[in-house]
Amino acid sequence: MLFNIYIRDIADTVSTQCGYADDLAILFSHKCWSKVEEVLSLDMQRIAEYLSAWRLRLSAAKTTCTAFHLNNRQSSRELAITVNSTTIPYTQTPTYLGVTLDRQLTFRKHLEALCGKVRARNCFLRLLAGSTWGAHASVLRTSALGLVYSAAEYAAPAWCRSTHT
Repeated sequence: MLFNIYIRDIADTVSTQCGYADDLAILFSHKCWSKVEEVLSLDMQRIAEYLSAWRLRLSAAKTTCTAFHLNNRQSSRELAITVNSTTIPYTQTPTYLGVTLDRQLTFRKHLEALCGKVRARNCFLRLLAGSTWGAHASVLRTSALGLVYSAAEYAAPAWCRSTHT
């Protein structure tokens, strides 16, 4: 909450800003790739200058760019977005707020990773639930709710309609 109050007056951008806590995404759509690159580069520069003025740093390790396009021929187009004379790395499957996105929004990579995470947590619970010994049923239930269900349901409204679910 304090961070949101601190950056309430963040610089205006041509692109749309989507933020949650300290994660910020900017979005811009146009028919011309060069216009997209120009607008996003200028907006990134504005944001970088704003952050610098308030003694905040842009996380270079977390900053990526990607393009979503319905045309399969142009779907692998890599954007050339720069900030402070540095090109922002391109990724085909960016992660935003813990959800891995892909061009078709199938959430396949996200669900594969989620499946592995849930499987590992279920194995842990299986170890706790021996037939002649083991944790009490209420402890197992509480552990399952905290470990498995919380991970499995995170951001489910976004990906639950995927064919890979």
